[in-house]
Amino acid sequence: MSDRAFFAVMGLIAIVMVALALVPYRNLPPRGALSGGAIDAPRGLIIADGRNLFRFVAADQSDVDVIENDGAQPTYVRITQSPGRVSDFADRGVHLPLAADLERSWAGKLIEVTVRARAAGEIGASQFEAAYSVGRLGGSGWQRFPLTQEFADYTFTYAVPQIFGEELTLDYLGVRVVLADKRRSVDISSVTFRVLGAAAPPG
Repeated sequence: MSDRAFFAVMGLIAIVMVALALVPYRNLPPRGALSGGAIDAPRGLIIADGRNLFRFVAADQSDVDVIENDGAQPTYVRITQSPGRVSDFADRGVHLPLAADLERSWAGKLIEVTVRARAAGEIGASQFEAAYSVGRLGGSGWQRFPLTQEFADYTFTYAVPQIFGEELTLDYLGVRVVLADKRRSVDISSVTFRVLGAAAPPG
């Protein structure tokens, strides 16, 4: 075998080995902050559903489990929390982090946030809260909604503050169960962000 043929065969073997090594990672769910890679720019719309629900993070002792379904039943994330373990800060509890590209795109805009949710099974919560947080710049505050046994849409709006220069605000959507004295759960099948237009200037 000539040197040229030998190196060509070795190169092909190396490519095949790398491809085979990557196969187990092909079907891993997405993790990390939600970015605008799937954004529909003309309509200013982005939806986190399906496998993107794996991007939810539990920074406290809450349980976050994604139940994957096909066909008529949607994939959803089940958030279960206990009294005394729910944070007042969106990024310190269960939250969906937003990537820097969305922070920059939505700064100074009025954003409509729609959470599609339901009470979860036998320990379903009667209410849940959601908040859009911009870190040290503040946020929407916790918005409270009643829950039913069927998925329904719950919507609020928030005027995202303007940012300047290279500043980043570390945006999050926080979600928490409204608890009394018992462990409770909420299911979320999607979160939709829609840009409604420019935010009104302060004052």
